[in-house]
This record gives sequence, structure tokens and C-alpha cells, in this order.
Amino acid sequence: MDNGKDDIDEIKDVESALQKAGACGLFHGWLILLTMLPLVLVGANMGSSIFEGYKPTHFCDLPYVEELEMKCNKTWSHDLYANAVPNERGKPSTCFRYEPGPDINCSFWFDPNNTTETPANIDTVPCQKWTYDRSVMRNTIVTDFSLVCGSTWARYISQSCFMLGVLLGNILFGSLADRVGRRHSFLMCSIGCLVFGVATAFAQSYVAYSVLKSIMGLFVYAPFVLLFVLISEMVVVQHRVSLQQLTEVFFALGLIALSMVAFVARDWRIIQLVLTVPVAFSIIVWWLIPESPRWLIYRNRHQEAERVIDLIYAYNRYLQPKISQCDGSDEEFSPARDNGELRAAQSEGRVSNGKGENVFVEQPQYGIADMLRTPALRKVSLAHFYNWFAVSCVYYGLTLNAAELGGDSFFNLFVASLMELISYVIVIPLTNKFGRVVFMSVSEAVAGILCIMMPYINEINWLYIASSVMAKFFISFAFALMYIHVSEVFPTPIRSAATGMCSAWARAGGIASPLIAMLTLIAPNLPYTIFGIISLVAAVVILNLPETGKIKLPSTMEEGEEFIASHPGPLLVAIKRFRNK
Repeated sequence: MDNGKDDIDEIKDVESALQKAGACGLFHGWLILLTMLPLVLVGANMGSSIFEGYKPTHFCDLPYVEELEMKCNKTWSHDLYANAVPNERGKPSTCFRYEPGPDINCSFWFDPNNTTETPANIDTVPCQKWTYDRSVMRNTIVTDFSLVCGSTWARYISQSCFMLGVLLGNILFGSLADRVGRRHSFLMCSIGCLVFGVATAFAQSYVAYSVLKSIMGLFVYAPFVLLFVLISEMVVVQHRVSLQQLTEVFFALGLIALSMVAFVARDWRIIQLVLTVPVAFSIIVWWLIPESPRWLIYRNRHQEAERVIDLIYAYNRYLQPKISQCDGSDEEFSPARDNGELRAAQSEGRVSNGKGENVFVEQPQYGIADMLRTPALRKVSLAHFYNWFAVSCVYYGLTLNAAELGGDSFFNLFVASLMELISYVIVIPLTNKFGRVVFMSVSEAVAGILCIMMPYINEINWLYIASSVMAKFFISFAFALMYIHVSEVFPTPIRSAATGMCSAWARAGGIASPLIAMLTLIAPNLPYTIFGIISLVAAVVILNLPETGKIKLPSTMEEGEEFIASHPGPLLVAIKRFRNK
């Protein structure tokens, strides 16, 4: 049985077959080009709440203005608004207004300096309708559904409900992808996102919007995770990080595209349609892209894996798969069959037992629970769970607030997203040379410090905006490294489930982020302080994880456990060195 197991492990390793098929060539460029639009749309849809839930400056609607003008024979202007509402914290109220009594004091209502004493017969009542400053956005869910004053909390809750849908979708499709494959899971997500995304644009109430947007959340982000894993499993180790980071770049491009679409459309319904209708293109992508050969081998579908690897070879050799062999023959070359790891697979589910016989091998089923079953994997899983929660919480806290920093909301998001894109580009050369874990920790620490500083510099608007943009830069850097590290440290049987589960914890951070931001209604400085502390704790926790730069992807659960156990994190290494001095 030992020989049989060795052969099984060998068959799962497609690294050398992919190397022979072309480490990184025309096929991989074609794959990236195909997946570009779906990935850009994921980024744009994940940030759509920035403008859909934008809260414009608003004022109480005064239903009695015409009556005042008639009785006082004067013309009302907005400059007199302060006369019609009580004073709150030194500013005219936007949630309460005065109700004129039977005897109208024209001197009070039309006093341009607002110095006349408030008459005793005037009642204060809650506003029922509002007028909005539509210079930034003509229509948002705030203006359509009156989510101001006592209903301000509702826009934060809708964002959290959307993230809850994303969380559940990541758990569902993360496990499903390991069972039915990356391609079919991607197709299901794309159809669901298209249907419910379009339906959301026609919601006629806050409840309908929140429900439809939450269901859309089930499908909207999972394609990013699935394509990220698929691309990771299509390339050899030396090019893995570069191709992975292109997916992150496309996500940032999605946010840049969002700022442009919002600038032109300025209506949340139009924005929603523009961002979801093109998802239909993903059906074409599903039809054209092949399944992951690593997943096919793991599922004992060896012949399909051979065809995929031969397809990669055909593209990478400029569609000329026939070459002369070393023995001078003209036989068609197949890197899959030529490779020792795959040629034993003559039929689906059959491998060599080392005695010249092909036997059927039933592969064990692994899932999310196996991330916690063994000590080393459990340590890595728990550390990643918190880290993904923390980084996502801070990332979305900074992203969703980009339109409310002051100045031009569209330009703020554009610049912040551009900095995010730059972080995804420079992360490749830096981490290839110096590794993942330490850079991740430093990025989280710097972002945390900047978040804690922000409440104390908000009076200096340019410095406040600059600090937010730089914090976004560093937390995006950490976000990129998380995806790289989790795709490298977990073994093939649970890689997609692990990515999905970690992403689910990131979505938990996304759920928490609007709720933390809502604390600004109680204490304006509190949210950024909390974001900063969360990020600083993550910077310490992540130092317990092993470095994964330039390693071969672990193919089995045993390989994953052995690697983690034999490679302590930088923090433990530093502690041991200190103790030995």
C-alpha cells in the first residue's frame, strides 16, 4: 500500500507537466484576458455602496412656505432656512422643524439675521420629507428611501446585509468548487449575480433593495475567489505570484471604473445596471476557460487533466503541438503523457499500484473542518481567520468612507483606488525578494497607526485625505499578500475551501465595518480608532505564520501539515534567537 500511496502523491503533482507545457506563455495571457472583465466587475460591484448609499447634504422640507409668502407678502429663500428649524450643536437642524401657529410672526420667519426671539406658540415637530443637495449624486438609496435622521442607521445595515450575503456565498461556493469544480461554480455565481443585480436596480423600497442586494452578495464576490484559485492552479510556482497579482490589479481597476461610472451616471439605479449587465459576458468566459488540471487530477479525472495540459502546451507553443522527439520520431508530443506524474493515468480514477496494474483509488473528501483537524493547519487557519477579518474590516472602512472625506468624492475614490492598484503592482517584486509575512505585518502596522492618527488631524482636510489614502495603500498591500499566502500555505485538497473560508472571514470583517462606522453617530472619532487597533493586533498575529515564498504548492494534507510544522513564523524565530543570546 505504501508504494501505491507514493504513486498517488506523484500523480497529484502536475508541476513538472505544467512546466513542460510552458511555464507562462500565450495560454496564460489568454486566460488573464478572458478573466479581466469578470474580475473588474467584482471590484466595481463590491464598492458600489460607496455611491449607492451616499448621504448628501439634506434639509427639512417646509410645507408651509407658500402660506408664509402669502400672509407676509414676502419671498422665501433658502438663506432663511435657519429661521424655520431649531438649532442643534450650533447648526440648523436637518431633522426637526418649526410648525407655525395660528398667529404668524412675519418678523421672525423673514428675519435675515435670525436674531428674532422664537415665538412661544411655535411647535417643534420631526421632519417628514427632505430636500437634498443633488450636486454630487442625483439619486441614491438615501434620497429615494429617505434614509436620514432617525433612519440613518439603515444605510449601514444594508451594507452589512450585503456583506453577510458575500460571506455566505464564499462559504457555499468555496466548498462547492472543491466538489464540482472551479468552472461550474463560476458559472452559477455569474448567473446569480446577473439576475439579482439587475433586479436590485428596480427595487422600489428599502426592504426590497436590502433583500435583493443581500442575495446578490451570495454571488458577486465568489467569482473573484474562484478565478484566483483557478489561475493559481494553472501556473508553475515561479510565475504564480505575478499572475495572482493581476487579479488584484483588476479588482482595483474595478474601483477606478466605479468612480468613472458614478461620475457620469450620478444615479444609483443606472450605476447598478451598468455594473451588473456586463456580467453576462462571464457565461462566455465559462465556456472558453478550461478546468484546473490540479483539481482534475485530485478528482481522478486524469484524461481531462491531460487534455487541459495539452491545450496549455498548444497555446504556449503557438498552436504547434507537433515537435520532434529526442529519438527523432514525428509522434505528436503531449507534455501530460510525456510527464512521469501523469502517464500512469490511463483511465479516469485509475492509477498504477507500482506492480504494473491499474487500480481504482477512491480519493478522500476534505472540507472546511479539515482546516482545523491537525495542529499545524489549525494554527495557520486561526491566524488567517483573524487576519482576513481585520484587514477586510479596515479596508472596507477606508473604502466606503472615500466619498465622505471632503472635497471631490469621485476624485477621492479614484486616487485611493489608484494607490491600491500601485500597491498590488509593487507587491510582486518586493515579496518575491523578501517574502510575504514580514511585509504583511509591516503594512498592517502602518495602516493601523494612520487610522489612529486620522481623528486628530481631521481639521486639516488635505492631510486627513492623504492619511486615508496612504492607509488604504498599506492595507491593500496586506490584502494582496493574504491572498497569495493562503493560496500557497494550504494543500490542494482544501485550497479552494480554505480560500473561500478565509474570504468568508474577510466578509465578516466587511459586515463589521459599516457597523463600526455607524459608531460615528455616537462618537465621531471612535470608528477610526477601532480600525487602527484591529489592524495593529493583526500585524502581530500574522508573524506566527510560515514564509511561503518560492515553495512548491503542497499537494496533499500530509505535505501541508509537514511544511507548516517545520517552518515556524518570524515571531517564533525572533523569540528563539533572543532566548539563545
